[in-house]
Amino acid sequence: MHALYEDGGKFHAGRVMSETDTSLQVELASGKRAKVKAANVLLRFAEPQPDALLREAEAAAAEIDLDLAWEFAPEADFAFAELARDYFGANAGAVQEAAALLRLFSAPHYFRRLGKGRFKKAPAEIVKAALRPRWSPMWPNRAPPSGRIRKPAANTLNAAISDVVASADGKKCRPIVAAK
Repeated sequence: MHALYEDGGKFHAGRVMSETDTSLQVELASGKRAKVKAANVLLRFAEPQPDALLREAEAAAAEIDLDLAWEFAPEADFAFAELARDYFGANAGAVQEAAALLRLFSAPHYFRRLGKGRFKKAPAEIVKAALRPRWSPMWPNRAPPSGRIRKPAANTLNAAISDVVASADGKKCRPIVAAK
């Protein structure tokens, strides 16, 4: 038996070494063993091998059309396995379910993450705003950026404080006049 889980924004798959009611001991392909809460396991599968599953799922995820998936996704929250069955057919296997998970996870402007493998379809106006081009093709921004100049001009003295114009007393030598 194998398990797919998410840890720190990255998906891991490995062989289940031992299992209790609340946790699993999972051995990754690298040999590292991890203790995973049973609630954090997103997918359990028997075939294919864990590293092959991730490889095949990434290739299949690249082929998923997000616009099409967004169109027929339910308005209420749903699990990635439900979307995989809708997109790939009723006999979607572990690779297709993992591909749907990876694709949904990589598209936050189409689908909001609710946690534990559940997602919600983003509103249409948010999707339109996210896909809108940043600059207009007719009126591109041609102004130089405002901010710190990379190589400013060398420090030069003002004409007002140079020796020719200034007084012998110094720059700020006006007499102090106090109002009484």
